[in-house]
Amino acid sequence: MRRAILLFVLLVLPAASPAAEERPLWVLVAAPAYREALTPLVEHRRAEGQRVIVLTTTDALSPEQIRAGEAGPLRDRVRRLAGGARGRVAVLLAGAFAAPDGEDAARTVVPPGAGTVGRMAGEPTDHPFSGAAAGALPAVAVGRFPARSVAEVEAMVAKTLAFKKGRPAGPWRDRMALLVGDPGGASPVERQMAAWFLGGALASRFARIPPRWTVRALVHSPTSPLCVPDGDLRTVSRGLLEEGSFLAIYLGHSGAGRLASGRAPFLTREDFETLRIRAGPGVFFTCGCYGCQVRGFGGEGYGIAAMRNAGGPAAVVGAHGESYAAMGRLAADGLIEHLRRDPPATTLGEMWLDVLGGIARGEIDSLTFRLYDEADGSRGAVPLAEQRREHLEMWTLLGDPGMRLPPPPLPIPLQVEGAASPGGELTVSGRLPAAIAGARVLVTLERPPGPHASGLVPPPADPGAARETMLANHGRANDVVLSAAEVSPGDRTFRCALPVPAEVPWPRLTVRAQAFAEDAFASGVLSLPVTR
Repeated sequence: MRRAILLFVLLVLPAASPAAEERPLWVLVAAPAYREALTPLVEHRRAEGQRVIVLTTTDALSPEQIRAGEAGPLRDRVRRLAGGARGRVAVLLAGAFAAPDGEDAARTVVPPGAGTVGRMAGEPTDHPFSGAAAGALPAVAVGRFPARSVAEVEAMVAKTLAFKKGRPAGPWRDRMALLVGDPGGASPVERQMAAWFLGGALASRFARIPPRWTVRALVHSPTSPLCVPDGDLRTVSRGLLEEGSFLAIYLGHSGAGRLASGRAPFLTREDFETLRIRAGPGVFFTCGCYGCQVRGFGGEGYGIAAMRNAGGPAAVVGAHGESYAAMGRLAADGLIEHLRRDPPATTLGEMWLDVLGGIARGEIDSLTFRLYDEADGSRGAVPLAEQRREHLEMWTLLGDPGMRLPPPPLPIPLQVEGAASPGGELTVSGRLPAAIAGARVLVTLERPPGPHASGLVPPPADPGAARETMLANHGRANDVVLSAAEVSPGDRTFRCALPVPAEVPWPRLTVRAQAFAEDAFASGVLSLPVTR
């Protein structure tokens, strides 16, 4: 009889589809007050074909446990759900880390876990929800909406859905904004060495960025042509962020309430609360200390303020505590390797895991690690392996790891006649995709990104004249276009000539074609060796 029942089960009852089991799993853990405001995001994830599981904190925790910050039962339940999945898994915690005094934490808080490694012991961290061992690299991407109100949840949902659509179409889709603070030093010699080291590190990373991306940068170091006067640092930095970009990166020192670069006025938490990004509220990545601080001296970090701002970025990546320089470098290296993926990643969670992968297993030789650690780290007290584990618990994702990244631009196949020779001319031809037929095409010849511009002028001794010269140099250093042509294709094909300057000190040049329509963006890029 038992054998007959077993045969009936195997032959008659439908088996679970392996394809269904391998679909991406999206787990939402919501504070009760925000469950309704998250409905548009839940429906969108289901419409994408993802498997969706929705929990409220009170499904696993009592109000008393939430008020006490006891996340254990909720953490264990999320781990069981995520651990049984075979496909990509994203976990979104939608609620504040803690409630202000007098507010009902049971309705608005998703309590974090507690760190266990080094300085993170007992500190708040979302790392335990990933199911990874203490200080280990997770396979499950966990992010958070650090909302304190329904309005903040609604704003985060709106930013998340808008970023996937990549609207309005425009150059922000292939643009990065880079802000770099002065590394400082205790003496003129140390400051000079730090500036030299910073210049070399930036140059090597510029060289690794794929040519698809355009970079606008500010490097607040007196040796860099990308520097601006102290009095203009805050205004120019804010302008770069508000211009909009797929990715904005900050490398430098910070406290919970502000970015820091010597004594110059820099962006504050209030700036991040009031940003109004015009197009492209993308991902803000900060290597500064305390950028995503949950509690402690100075209050909540500026990254949390940026995430809560309806006009701010769609996601923020940063550290809860004092993040050592070597780990910031490894995190940034993981981000750059993410940009080099082919095919590109499709979700914020994949970007986040690549950043953590940089921290966990990124390459750094012993001498370089010692230099970073002596300048801005443990000064030899904490070995590399321990720092990696500690920072995996320290670094935080604010945003939905299931958020879809805007798709790459539609391809424009390009052909070039002629050689990239100084004083010569290139003839560029291409064909637009049907979806963007009729759009005007901007074709440019570009030098490599970075501070290698021509026409730079040493700032004079007079402070007033020096300010104008520095601002002009900053503009030239960010202008990579050597020549350009704008064309209107007839039958989707176009052809134009680009002159090559007489002086070409770079080993390679880039030809770029871009076209925009209301809902579409197309781009083509060719890297050409310079012949002499």
